[in-house]
Amino acid sequence: MLQCSLKLNNKPMSEFRIGALAFPAYSGQEGYINRAAGMCTPKYGAIPVGRYYIFDRRSGGILGSWKDQLNLNGNNKSEWFALHAIDGDIDDDELLCDGIARGRFRLHPKGRLGKSEGCITIDQLADWRHIRSILSDTPKVSIPGSKLKAYGEVTVR
Repeated sequence: MLQCSLKLNNKPMSEFRIGALAFPAYSGQEGYINRAAGMCTPKYGAIPVGRYYIFDRRSGGILGSWKDQLNLNGNNKSEWFALHAIDGDIDDDELLCDGIARGRFRLHPKGRLGKSEGCITIDQLADWRHIRSILSDTPKVSIPGSKLKAYGEVTVR
């Protein structure tokens, strides 16, 4: 299983590490980018500090797959990865951060608007393609207590 990391460094850009490789990345929106202090703020805050499994992203809701095909933000969501907190319920796609529900964290490339609603966003498309290739070529591992199989783990510090 691959080991990855992201450090919330209070700077506009951090590094997503996968093995010995490092790629420019960020998490959170303006005023909250890569700031652990705002990680419990829904939609704006960076991904909360912790450990996450990397899973295939599942399309959600009645219109989920249709919306994915529209590709409104110039970003193919079907190629994204889901990040689920390693907590008491791996399959629920959310966690409690100071009593506030946060979730639907993803690993994805920067879109047209450059938004990151708590996801780990890879700054350059070429880097994203490299990361996606590495993850996709990695055999998935069964996770105890879950029906899902993971490519790896991300530690956010």
